[in-house]
Amino acid sequence: MTARPAILRLLDRLEPLYRACGYVAAGFLLALTGLVLTSILSRLAGVFLGGVTELAGYAMACGSFFALSWTFKSGGHIRVALLVNQLHGRRRLAAERFCRAVMAGVACYLAFYMGRLAWFSWLFGERSEGSAGFLLWVPQSLATLGAAALALAAIDSLLRALLESERALASPEAEAKAIPGGKA
Repeated sequence: MTARPAILRLLDRLEPLYRACGYVAAGFLLALTGLVLTSILSRLAGVFLGGVTELAGYAMACGSFFALSWTFKSGGHIRVALLVNQLHGRRRLAAERFCRAVMAGVACYLAFYMGRLAWFSWLFGERSEGSAGFLLWVPQSLATLGAAALALAAIDSLLRALLESERALASPEAEAKAIPGGKA
């Protein structure tokens, strides 16, 4: 039995990061729920709470971005595999690698431009147009962190497809250890 390459051992150590992103996303979902309920109750009471609806939108966006990497690594993203499933052997492996390379490229592009957006918002001191006038770089930076985690997960998946050919075909995105009690 040969030892696993160092890069794969390093990639295995990233699993807790993806799980942590899932927990952060759950926290944002809870915050979103609380903010929406607060908004509803304040309106019923006739009290104006400026910025609550805006904060709820930011919580939804940040939660969505943080959920992407965990969902991708646990195999929860919708995968259109009509063509790939018709291929076998080397052709299927090539198609898997191509698809994962495209995914990694798009995810890196998204992370880069999300970071650029946050950077320019910070540089110019941009504020939201809502009643509270929040600094836009704060929620944009959080969303950028989630997009960066997705990019890392996509690169992880691509490297695994390149280095673990048979396992990559058996389990397109999800690794059995990524889901507690899960199956590959």
